[in-house]
Order: sequence, then C-alpha cells, then structure tokens
Amino acid sequence: MGKVLIVGCGGVASVAVHKCCQNSKVFDAICIASRTVSKCEALKEKLQDSYNGTITTAQVDADNPEELIALIEREKPDVVLNLALPYQDLTIMDACLATGVDYVDTANYEPEDTAKFEYKWQWAYREKYEKAGITALLGSGFDPGVTGVFSAYALKHYFDISYELVVYEEHSLTKGSSSKAVAYVGIGSGEENCWGVGVDADIIKASIAALEVAVNKMESVRAMNGGKDKRLLEITNYIYANYKTVTLDDLAEQFFLSKPYLSKYIKEKSGMTFGDILKKVRMKKARAMLKSSNATVESIAESVGYQNVEHFNRIFKKMYEMTPVQYRNQK
Repeated sequence: MGKVLIVGCGGVASVAVHKCCQNSKVFDAICIASRTVSKCEALKEKLQDSYNGTITTAQVDADNPEELIALIEREKPDVVLNLALPYQDLTIMDACLATGVDYVDTANYEPEDTAKFEYKWQWAYREKYEKAGITALLGSGFDPGVTGVFSAYALKHYFDISYELVVYEEHSLTKGSSSKAVAYVGIGSGEENCWGVGVDADIIKASIAALEVAVNKMESVRAMNGGKDKRLLEITNYIYANYKTVTLDDLAEQFFLSKPYLSKYIKEKSGMTFGDILKKVRMKKARAMLKSSNATVESIAESVGYQNVEHFNRIFKKMYEMTPVQYRNQK
C-alpha cells in the first residue's frame, strides 16, 4: 500500500480521487493539493466516510517549484499524480526529480501561451529520471470525453451510417525523441464489427482518423449485402486505404485479376464502377477536410488525388449540388 499526492482539484482530479478511494488496498493515504484549498476540503468531506484510508489536503501553487518541493517533502508520497494544468507539468516534474518521487500525468505539457502539446519537453527529462532511479509516466488517460465529443461530431457531419462504439483505446507510440498518439476504434452495427487505427501527434485527430477507417470498412460491408463477398470487401478496403493514388491498373495488379474482369466484377457486385467508388471516397475525404481545416480548396483537391482544382470543383458540385466553398460556409 502507498500514499498518493494529487495535484489539482478540477473535474478530472475529482474522478481520479474517487478512483483512488475505491482502491484503498493500493492507496491507503491520499493528499489533495490545489491553489484553492477549499475545493480540496469539499472533496475530502464528500469522500472520507466511504474511504478506508486517510485523506489530507494542502494548498500549493503548482507554478512554484519551491512550494511543490516543500509539500512533497512534508507529505512523503510514494507517487505524485499531476492533474493540474498542462503548462504546469514541468515544474511538478522538477519537484519530483528534486525529491526522488515517481511522477504520473494525464495530459502532455503545453506552453502557457501556445496551444500546442508535444512530448519533447517532458521527454528531455528521461535521462535525469533514469539517473535518479524514478519513473515518469506521461499522458496516461488523455481525456476520453473530448475524444467522444469529436467522434460524435464526425458521425453527425461526415458519416451517413449508424453504429455503436464497441471499443476505444488510446496509446502513445514513442521512437527516439519523438512521440505520437495511437487510437483504436471498434464499432458495431447489427451483427457486423469493424476496426480502425489512427496515428497522429494529436490524439483527437488520431481518434477521428481511426473512426473514419472503421466507418469506411462498415460501409464496404454494407455495400456487399452484409459482407458475403470477401473479395469485394478486400478490394474496397484497398481503395479506401489508397484513394489518393490508386488506379484500376494498380488494383488489378494487387489482386491478380485482369483489368476488364475486375471492372466488370466491381460493377456487378457493388452496383458501382471503380471510378464511382473512388470519387465517393475522395469527395467524402474532401468534405471532411473542408469542415475541419483551413486548407485552401486547391490544397484539399491535391490531397485527395486531384491535380486540377476545376475538375475537382465540378465533381464536388455534381455530387453535392454546391461548390466546395459553399459547403464550407454553410451552417
């Protein structure tokens, strides 16, 4: 059993304190510290009677390393759980390093005046922590509520399909001094389950990318009358994965089929030509980018496989009965 010092007393911290109280065999003592100690006291009063351990509170300015060091030395925790603001990560890591206490956070460092999180600032502490014989666990449990909001937004605006979320997982992929977020999404609709993986420096973008892959797979299954034709599923998945550059020649080579046979096969099995499927995928990608980014129409056209923006505009208008600019500006 051990003692945890939780720095911060906002919504996420409140959930974390509840969880620690539910695991009193692991955490037999909890200290809640925040700039506003009255919040800590209110949480303590709410939970102490149901917790088989000891809860204490403290006032601390997480921007002040000296105050943090003094608090850690006084409370003597086994681990510090940082649930303060992301720009305070480094001062709390410094305090843990100075006192030889393990460190855990749930959101990566962001400079106070710049809305951008990266692992590099905290990753620079690796050798120092290793030499001190302590552990720092970074970005564990990035707020899934935010991801859920963006996933719901993507469903409402980008996908014409209904489903239930079966599995959602977030992980960190680290190589050298760089790190990326990895999201796994599993969705279910009827008897079908489909999976998607997304990788990006931004966990929200990774989550939406994973959801998009899963939904695209689900659409492929539905297009094949419940997924009875395994080959067509593989073909459509390949188109979805390589929509920017794929050609019918590429597809024929990939699946060891003649181009005339493949063209006829796709039409008979899906009711659409290869070109129609490719345009649908490209336009769906373009539609998502128009709503979620400030990229120019020319840039979006190129990113989904069209070198001629006028050709892209004609196809988009024919499919959605409005220009890309009109689609972007609509409420």
